[in-house]
Amino acid sequence: MSIVLNSILATGLPALLVGVLWLVGWRFRSASAFLSASGVGGGFALLYWLILGRPDFPPIDATQWLFWSALAFVPIGWLAHIAKEFRWIWVWVLLLTLPIAFILLLRPLMASEFWSMTTGVAWILVLTIATTLLVGFTARAGDEPGMGTPFLLAVLGGLSAGALFFGKSASLGQLAGTLGGVVGIGVPIGFFLRRFQMGRGAVAMTIMLYAYLWTTTLGYAELKPVALVMLYLAGLSFAVPYAPLLPHLKPVTKFFLQLGLLLLFGGIAFAISYFTYSSGARSYVY
Repeated sequence: MSIVLNSILATGLPALLVGVLWLVGWRFRSASAFLSASGVGGGFALLYWLILGRPDFPPIDATQWLFWSALAFVPIGWLAHIAKEFRWIWVWVLLLTLPIAFILLLRPLMASEFWSMTTGVAWILVLTIATTLLVGFTARAGDEPGMGTPFLLAVLGGLSAGALFFGKSASLGQLAGTLGGVVGIGVPIGFFLRRFQMGRGAVAMTIMLYAYLWTTTLGYAELKPVALVMLYLAGLSFAVPYAPLLPHLKPVTKFFLQLGLLLLFGGIAFAISYFTYSSGARSYVY
């Protein structure tokens, strides 16, 4: 079965799960904080199982941490909905838990001495700070009504899929693209229910999972560091309209500003991976 057809088939059931949980959360506001993040975490875990099979615990392969991390990240997604005056607690939770996630993912590279201890620690610190900033600044996009935010997350998934695929990881590229398709279920929901909000937790969860996929490809395949930087900047495009120096923007202007920056930085990441792939050996690590 082709990777494209397999991805389409694996998207359907997780997207249905996510859509149902989001709709229930939208209908019953008291449950929205819980179901917003739970939908993405459960949906990704299901699509991982459908694409790569049942993961082991403890994992025997680095990519299997993706499954377990998707479940472990869910409480962090719940905290994204915490009241504004207590949001510093959520930031500290990110700063304290993300290093653990990156250590578990990248430890084999240091244990095998593929990375020196200094290099590994430096990457973990940089990734922790960058991901905390990325998630903290972008979660607000989940409060936007309509189909704009899920559409942009789906676009980010597509660009990530291309960058990771040409970064010599077909499986991680497939997971990124399929995740984009799953959260893209919010597009038809938002089209028919104009006041629908996917929630801060859903955005935080999706961005964390994208970052974990990007990092896995950096460590275990051949995604270039500069391409990783471009993907982080593409994700940060969700936060640009909320910058204090910008005037209040109309929803349409905000959407196209986000889309333009997303296509710019994501397109650069895709181009870097593509040209690197084209100039080297065309074989896949994962």
